[in-house]
Amino acid sequence: MQFLLTLLFSLVMALPLVAETRSHLQLFYVDKHFSNSRQKTDGNAQVLQLTTAWDAHHIGFAYIRNRVHTTPAVPEDLNVNKYFFQYGYDIDATWRANAGFIHIDDNIAPTDNGNIYSLGLDYRLKPSQTLSADVYYGCFKPMKTFQTDLSWQAGYPLGKTRASTRLIATYIGIQDCNSVYCARARSSYTPIGVFQKMAYQGWFAIAGGYFGKRAFAVMGDGLRIEHHAMEFKTTYTAALGKNIGKMQLALQYAYKIAEELPMMNENVKVRNLAVMVGYKF
Repeated sequence: MQFLLTLLFSLVMALPLVAETRSHLQLFYVDKHFSNSRQKTDGNAQVLQLTTAWDAHHIGFAYIRNRVHTTPAVPEDLNVNKYFFQYGYDIDATWRANAGFIHIDDNIAPTDNGNIYSLGLDYRLKPSQTLSADVYYGCFKPMKTFQTDLSWQAGYPLGKTRASTRLIATYIGIQDCNSVYCARARSSYTPIGVFQKMAYQGWFAIAGGYFGKRAFAVMGDGLRIEHHAMEFKTTYTAALGKNIGKMQLALQYAYKIAEELPMMNENVKVRNLAVMVGYKF
């Protein structure tokens, strides 16, 4: 699986040699801290994310490498690799069809070797407004998951700035649980997400969050996955960045409140601080 996804990434990187593409490469370094956790103390993640488009085709790829130190209750530190691949096709000027795949390689969690498959549609209401619907089906040893995302995004001028608002409604269903790992998770969750972006003279700021409990959720438009047995209650995020020519620099912060399952350990605080460097070509 790792070889196949590495090959796909190499092919995507080679596309500019054979076609006129519009690509965006992003590198993230994420510092992680956990408070009141019985399993995790701190760690970091490195993220490589690439999106590219040519003609009516759109491809997205991401690789996430997580290394997290654990408490004495866990026999070894976490060593996790996640692979993401997406493909989109513009049917016409209004509709786009999407498909995606996620693979998880985890040295401890029962969700190791889990696969998530996705299908979606985007509908452009106006040049600055889009409706999206995405469906995710997760196959894990302890369970199956089913998720739907409905989102609306609109861009508009606000004084001298350019603003955009995004609203996301999510349904997560957990089915066929056969392990204590997922036994105390709810059978369904319905969180919502609200995000606001402002841009002015190359600077941009983003603030928002997810409200309502969730577990085993696909996030980030199919380029992130929460596969550990944690029930997140609230998530707040903020970012500040600057476009400098073809480069992009940003600082991002996320604060999450969660409960560890299945030991029902409440009030776990997760703080992530990320630095991002991007390049468009």
